[in-house]
Amino acid sequence: MKFTDIPSLGLSPGGLTVWRACATHMSDTTWAAGLGRASHVQEAHITYALEAAREGPLPPSWLGCAFDLPAELDAGAFATALRGRTNRHETLRSQLTLSPRPTPGGRLQRMTLPAGAVSIHPSAVGDFTDGRKLARYLEELFDSEAGPLGWPGYILATISRPEATTVCVAADHALTDGYSVLLTAYEIHTLYAAGLAAANGKPAPVLLPPTASYLDFAEAERTAAEALTADHESIVHWRQFLTEAGGRLPEFPVPVSDVSGSPAAQPGGYTELLDASTAHAFDRVCRAAGGDAFCGLLACLAKVGHEITGSGEFRTLAPSTPGRVPRSPPSAGT
Repeated sequence: MKFTDIPSLGLSPGGLTVWRACATHMSDTTWAAGLGRASHVQEAHITYALEAAREGPLPPSWLGCAFDLPAELDAGAFATALRGRTNRHETLRSQLTLSPRPTPGGRLQRMTLPAGAVSIHPSAVGDFTDGRKLARYLEELFDSEAGPLGWPGYILATISRPEATTVCVAADHALTDGYSVLLTAYEIHTLYAAGLAAANGKPAPVLLPPTASYLDFAEAERTAAEALTADHESIVHWRQFLTEAGGRLPEFPVPVSDVSGSPAAQPGGYTELLDASTAHAFDRVCRAAGGDAFCGLLACLAKVGHEITGSGEFRTLAPSTPGRVPRSPPSAGT
């Protein structure tokens, strides 16, 4: 897997179909209100979007992935797979809107559909013979429909050819992140295979583990945060971390070029540093030293920072395990 932008994917042309999740209007009683508060990240993201929308079009905030399914697409099996995926994840059946009045849960109100209430509607766009035009069309489509201020906030597209079908998925950052997007391809692959088997009269169980609810996580996160006090161990550690850094979060250790004016295009290339064998060897060395591969990566960054700047200290921020408050700030020293 590699992270890149759409133009750099080198999409092969083919027949484009767009797949949208559809449901009843928000005023319908099928939507249930008040089932869990927004997570802190969701609240910040959507509140910013609401404020920014007053000034003009919102900048894109979606994440996506692209992968191939074998052979030409079976539309019925694919629709079945997408319905199954939507039923598995409450967050794909949920919308956060600005509450008409302040509530104990914050400025946002959650509305959620039950499993089975979402249908999938395909829309054939047509055949593309130019991969660059196809990429441009998809980027504009995702920018306009995979946003934070409307439901569903996610959209899919398939590029069908006789030998393979490319699936492109885009979802706003309020619904997915760099971790969960990794699971999307495997989940759709598995559900699609089950749909194909059922269509051929050979139904088989879907070999996917049960999913936890992000709505439950968001509620637990807010409850845990509300219980924190100024003398909590985590707060004390973070206060010390910021104090030692002069009251600021870590900054890039060397000056960067002036980026005023038009933003630079995102480079789509990547370089493979380690193959599978050397990556496993690196992990073994890190574990033998009492850490893991991520600790080793931080140590490498700290070493490079020291070589470039001469500083004997390296500070950075990194995501922690979801739902856990780190005992101390994620930093590394050289």
